[in-house]
Amino acid sequence: MRLMRERSMRMMAAPRATTRHNEASIGWVACAIILLFVVCHVPKRIEEGIQIHYKRQYWHYACFVTAITNFLVVLNSSVNFLIYFFIRRPFRNILYNMVCLRAQRDRSESLISSASTELR
Repeated sequence: MRLMRERSMRMMAAPRATTRHNEASIGWVACAIILLFVVCHVPKRIEEGIQIHYKRQYWHYACFVTAITNFLVVLNSSVNFLIYFFIRRPFRNILYNMVCLRAQRDRSESLISSASTELR
C-alpha cells in the first residue's frame, strides 16, 4: 500500500515539474517579445510624433530616421521567430516536422515516381 502511494506521488510530481518548466519557458518568451516590441516600436512612435510637431524643420533628418525606425519594426517581427525557435522546444519540433519530414516525404515520392518511369 505504501509502495503504491509513493509510486503515485512520483507520477504526479513529474507532470508538475514539466508544467512548471513549460510555464517558465512561456514566461521567458512573453518577456522577451514584450521587451523587444518596446525597444523596436517606441523609437518609431517618437519619430512619428517629432515629424508631426516639427514638420519643416525636421525634413533633412526624416529620411534617415524613418529608415532606421522602419528597420527596427521589421527587425522586431523577424526576431520574434528566433525567440520562439530558441526558447520553445515544441515550436522547434513542429517546425522540424513540417519542414524536414515533408521534404523527406517529397523526396521519397519523387524517387518512387522516377523508378516507376524507368521501369516502363
